[in-house]
Amino acid sequence: MHSSADFGALSKRFRIPRETLDVIFHQKLTRRVRSHYHRLKAGSIKLNHEWEAGASFIELSAKHNFSPLMIASLVLQRRGFTKPRVSALIKDPSRVNDERIERELNAASVADPAFSPWGISEQRRRALECEDGVRKWLQSHGAEFKHESEQAKTGKTPDYLLDKPVSIHGHLLNWIECKASFGDHDETKRNLSQQLTHYHKLFGPGMVVYWYGVEENPVTYEGIIVATKDFLE
Repeated sequence: MHSSADFGALSKRFRIPRETLDVIFHQKLTRRVRSHYHRLKAGSIKLNHEWEAGASFIELSAKHNFSPLMIASLVLQRRGFTKPRVSALIKDPSRVNDERIERELNAASVADPAFSPWGISEQRRRALECEDGVRKWLQSHGAEFKHESEQAKTGKTPDYLLDKPVSIHGHLLNWIECKASFGDHDETKRNLSQQLTHYHKLFGPGMVVYWYGVEENPVTYEGIIVATKDFLE
């Protein structure tokens, strides 16, 4: 899966919803940025030289197989723009007094489903849909709970902390974490390491919901149920 142009054929071939493919593709893009950002940042002088020679943000993105807007950010920072200034220009390219930069930022934003304003908005919509679905499921089971926004800010907290344990299919749950993502090996491993084992240590057994499904053998941890949206229906 190299671009969104592949989604139609893949969706038909494997009977996977297009939105799930979009989520998987987004995860692929963000992982690449995490793993290669510092290498490209170290080479930002060369990126800037290539841009000055006429290569656009989109062309540099294709050459380096990297996010168009992250390429733009590295080039602009090399040219003296601060990070806050670059962030503001990504949100509104018309604020820059340079026709080429404005034009190329607009093109990069259209081409970047992970780091563009519209891409970030779509991620937020999915997160809210996931949290709302889990909330309704908890209410249907008569559970009383506190959302993350209602919990004391003493560090990382799960999306839903139950006032009393709830038994689901013979498993007691004290908390639920919502993930508007696809639970492949890397995703499940990273979430266990960064969040879920911490919640288990603090609050006991719980559940993580991957709204867009999980692969056949996700990374698991005793006392933490790995579920999908289908589990809640």
